[in-house]
Amino acid sequence: MKLWFVIVAILLIGISAAEEMGGGTDNVAVNSEIAGVATPTTNSISIGNFAFEDQISTETVETAAMTMANEKLGFSWSYRPSSRTSSSGSSYKLAGWKWTQLYPMQQYVNPSNNPVSISPEAFAGAVASAGKTWDLTSAPGRDLNLFADNVIIDSSVPSVANDGKFVHSFTSPLGGTIIAMWRATRQGADLKDADIVYGLNWGWTTDASKAVLVKSLWGVSPSRSLIDLETIALHEMGHTVGLLDLYNDPQYSWDKAQVMNSYSGVKRTLGSGDKTGVQLLYPA
Repeated sequence: MKLWFVIVAILLIGISAAEEMGGGTDNVAVNSEIAGVATPTTNSISIGNFAFEDQISTETVETAAMTMANEKLGFSWSYRPSSRTSSSGSSYKLAGWKWTQLYPMQQYVNPSNNPVSISPEAFAGAVASAGKTWDLTSAPGRDLNLFADNVIIDSSVPSVANDGKFVHSFTSPLGGTIIAMWRATRQGADLKDADIVYGLNWGWTTDASKAVLVKSLWGVSPSRSLIDLETIALHEMGHTVGLLDLYNDPQYSWDKAQVMNSYSGVKRTLGSGDKTGVQLLYPA
């Protein structure tokens, strides 16, 4: 019997008052990681037919969202990621899934809810560039072509659906410090499709020189910040490649050089850990 799995992940950002008052400017991460305590929060997120609500802690929001999705579908699932780290900063965590026979995966952008700062063409360009970054690093000396080079602009394609299409879109504010979410359908370890949504509670840009995180004593201000779209697309696409977040694991959260860590500013090139992880998943 075949079981179809739905995966949901969330990218978070935040900074504690203590860190800000201490003059820190680069250590943007989940609040609980900086403060060293869990921060209970109620998350209610609804995108299409995918809705998640529970009382959870910020540092476990991704795992909790996955668990909730599985409970709603009537089965349980827990991943057993493999991992490695070194003093040189080469951290990565393997998720246990990957693209198999479906790639190169055709990607779409649905610009229906784009903020005024992001044109459809700029949206597609950022996604295409992020895809190419993974493709050129997936295997040394060759283009693995996980993602099709062209990104289709289509306002009619469903933003979130189990339809075999990989769609990027903007959606209503995701709440709190959530920047973006991704979902995917998998059969066993084989990823079948994916979608990424970007929260409209943040400011967005495709111009790396304009990206900025505006901070205060109370944290980061989403509406006053400008998030680099390509950096976030690169991170979220990394989940579909088969890599997990580092920021919610104290063993690896220190390694800020990796794309799969928390957002702290423009990061359009992969770290050594990102590269090692994906090369293990897609060997030459």
